[in-house]
Formats: sequence, C-alpha cells, structure tokens
Amino acid sequence: MQVSLSPKALQKLTTLSESVAVNSFYYGKSATKPTRADIKRAHAEGREPDQIEMAGDLVTLPAAGGVAGLPGRNLDATEVAAVGSNPLRVNVNVFSARKAAQDNLLDCDLFEDELQLARAKPVIIGCRLIGER
Repeated sequence: MQVSLSPKALQKLTTLSESVAVNSFYYGKSATKPTRADIKRAHAEGREPDQIEMAGDLVTLPAAGGVAGLPGRNLDATEVAAVGSNPLRVNVNVFSARKAAQDNLLDCDLFEDELQLARAKPVIIGCRLIGER
C-alpha cells in the first residue's frame, strides 16, 4: 500500500510528530459448507457463517506516509487452509496512529479486494485531514 497525504495532512502530522497506521484484516470464504453449529456460532459473533476471519497486520509509517507492505505475518496456516482455493481477501484501513493526538486526524481511502491484487502492484491510498476538502 502506498499511503500519500494531502499537503495539509502532511503539515499537521509533521508538526505534531504523529505517525500513520495501516491496519490490514484478512478473510476468505470457507472451502466447506458451514454446519448448523458453525452458523449458530457465527450469528452469535455477528459474522457471516461461511467466512473465515483472520488476524491482520498493523504497520506504522512516518508522518509523510510511504509504502506499507502486506506481510500477512499473523496469518494462521490452518485458517488459510480452511479457505482452500477461494481467494484470500484483505481490507485495509489507514488512520493517524494516535501517538501525539488522542483522536484520529485522517480521512483516508479504503481498500478491500483480493490479497493477490493488493500485492500485484502498489495500491495508492490517499489521506487528508478529517473535514478537509
């Protein structure tokens, strides 16, 4: 992911010595049909019964933004195997790291698609200050 900031966002984060956080969340459709118990548990947890949710990554970038890889270092091999040949997907959110400011300062583009596509070429995520036009 290539994170770029508007001039105003860059100035604000630099002035505050704030960082940029890139959070990825991985998931995929189960290769097997869910059982009744799976469906009940999924509904109780507020998720889709045929979806395998996996731990993501959190990468911190400097105030200027930059490139954040999607290493998938927290992916569990058993969970990945449960997806089978279905595509592994990723949801990426970018926000200020809240090291210098208590609240998020950034309004950033979102990315959600197949992980393979995200790794194939740099995906540009633009960020601006919340409320900036």
